[in-house]
Amino acid sequence: MIVEDPVKWLHNVLPGGHVKRFHTVKTVGTQTVAEHSFGVAMLVTAMEQGKPSCKLLKAALFHDIAELVTGDTPAPTKWQHPNLKAGLDVAERIFNEEFCLHHDLDGLYDWEQLVLKWADMLEFLYYVLDQLRYGNGHAAVMFNNGVKFLESMEQHLVGQQILNHLITQREAL
Repeated sequence: MIVEDPVKWLHNVLPGGHVKRFHTVKTVGTQTVAEHSFGVAMLVTAMEQGKPSCKLLKAALFHDIAELVTGDTPAPTKWQHPNLKAGLDVAERIFNEEFCLHHDLDGLYDWEQLVLKWADMLEFLYYVLDQLRYGNGHAAVMFNNGVKFLESMEQHLVGQQILNHLITQREAL
């Protein structure tokens, strides 16, 4: 990744961390893309037993910055409206190309893409589990949907261990 003008680059990508997630559901407090991406990076590190590739770690940090131009569109909306998802994907790709983020998102090996997807959803489940702990009953369906999503994916051994832990934590509530 070559950043010709670091000041301009930072001016345009740092605000991506301020995007608020879950704006269409009731939550206790808010979560930003920056908070989420930090969690994904930590999960990637754990899933790679402390040795993620630089490219994978950068992808964990960069994967949602383009939501600065699209917002955090809820996954169920994208699932129900594939044309909308395709348009959002184009807008995010243009942003990522303009600010040199695409190299770190597109150049992952298949197994790294799997780790990133698992980490992204596991971080979601950690957040939703916290919402349940805070007494937010709206989060129950979200937790169940996240578990179903991961159960439908190709398995990842460490990811599955983390998922099992989260399910146990959920059952203890």
